[in-house]
Amino acid sequence: MPLRIRTMTLNAFRAFPHEVTINFNDNNLLVYGENGAGKSSIYHALKNYFSLDGPDFRDFKNVFNGNADVEFCTRVLFNDGLPPVSWTATQHMGRARIDAPSDPRITKAALRKAALDYRALLDTNYVHGNNRPNLFSIVVSLVLADYPVTVEGGTVKTIGQLWNEAKRKKPLRFSSSLDPVNEACVVLNQGLRGALEALQPHLDILLTSLLGAAVSIPSLNFSGVTYSHSWWHRDRVFKGTELYPEVNFGDHAVAIPQAFLNEARLSALALSMYLAGRLASVPQGGDDLKLLVLDDVLIGLDHENRMPVLGVIHQYFSDWQVIILTHDKVWFDMARKRFEATNNWEWLEIGADGNDGRATPTLKAHQSNVIDEALADARALIGLSLIHISEPTRPY
Repeated sequence: MPLRIRTMTLNAFRAFPHEVTINFNDNNLLVYGENGAGKSSIYHALKNYFSLDGPDFRDFKNVFNGNADVEFCTRVLFNDGLPPVSWTATQHMGRARIDAPSDPRITKAALRKAALDYRALLDTNYVHGNNRPNLFSIVVSLVLADYPVTVEGGTVKTIGQLWNEAKRKKPLRFSSSLDPVNEACVVLNQGLRGALEALQPHLDILLTSLLGAAVSIPSLNFSGVTYSHSWWHRDRVFKGTELYPEVNFGDHAVAIPQAFLNEARLSALALSMYLAGRLASVPQGGDDLKLLVLDDVLIGLDHENRMPVLGVIHQYFSDWQVIILTHDKVWFDMARKRFEATNNWEWLEIGADGNDGRATPTLKAHQSNVIDEALADARALIGLSLIHISEPTRPY
C-alpha cells in the first residue's frame, strides 16, 4: 500500500497558535481560504516537515502563543499503522542525531516532494528583467536538484549535491591543484546534461497539455561549467553557469519570453518546467510517499487555463499525494466538481476570524458534491430568513 498522510496536526505553527488537526484521510487535499487565513502555513508545514536540513523551528513558531518554544509541533500520522512522528523545537526527524536517527519515511519523501508557490514561478521569468532568462540556478537548486546521477564507483548523488561539491572544491590557494575542481565540473556537466535529456520529453508533454501547440521549448541550452583560476580570490569564478531555454511561440523564436508572452502562458511555461523536473527526478512506482504541494501557483492563470492543470495532475501525478491551496472560491468549487467522481480528494475551507491572527483559524470540511452542498446552504439561509421574518415586531 502506498504511503500517505492520514492526518497532520499543527500547534504554535505560524498562523496556528493552538492545536489543529487536518484530516487528509490518505487522500489528496484541496484547501480554500482568503489571503491571511492560514493557507501558506499549511504549505510551509508540509514543505519544511519533509526536509533533510532540519529547519530552525524559530522561523515558523506562532508569535501570539507565549509558550510556543515548548508547544511548537508539526505532527504527521501516516497510514502505515505506526505512531505519528513530530517535528518539535528540539528535534526534526529528517535530520539525524546521535541519539535519534532520522525517519526514512520523511527523508525519502523529502527527495520526492515538490512544494511550489507563486514566487517560485516568478523566478523563471520576471526576476530576469529584460534579459534572457538564465535558468541554471533554478535548475540545479530546485527543478532538477534531486535528479539522481550515478558517479564513478557506483555512488548515486543528486545534481544539487554535485554542484555543491564543485563549489566546495574551489582551490583555497593560487598554488593549489586544479584537478579536484576541474574533475567536479566534468562530473556535474555530464550529470546535468543527462538530467536535461530526461527532462525534455516530460516538458514537451506537459507544455502540450497546458498550452497546446502555441508554446514550445525544443531545447535547453547548456554549454558546461568550467572553473577560471586567478591570483585574486575575487576573480576565481565558475564560468558557463548559464542555461537558456529556447522558447518558440508558434514558429517565432522568443529570446525574452517575459517581454513577449502573456502572464497565463508564462505561468503555464514555468509550471510545466517544475512539474517536468519532478517527473524526471522521482522514480516511477513504489510505495514511498510522493508529495506535490501547490500554493496559489495558478494565480496567473484564468479559469479556462486552470482546468488543464487539473487534467495534468490527474493523469501524470495519479500516484502522488497532491495538496492544492487557493484563495479563489470559484475555482475551488470548479475543482471540486472536476474531481467529485474520483473519490480520492478531501475539500477544506480555512477561515480567518478577523482577530489579527491571534486566534486559531477555523477549518470546515466540504462534501464532494458541490451542487448538493450549495442547495443545502441555500435551504439553511432560507430557513434562517423565515425565522427572522416570523419574529413579531417589538415595540420600542
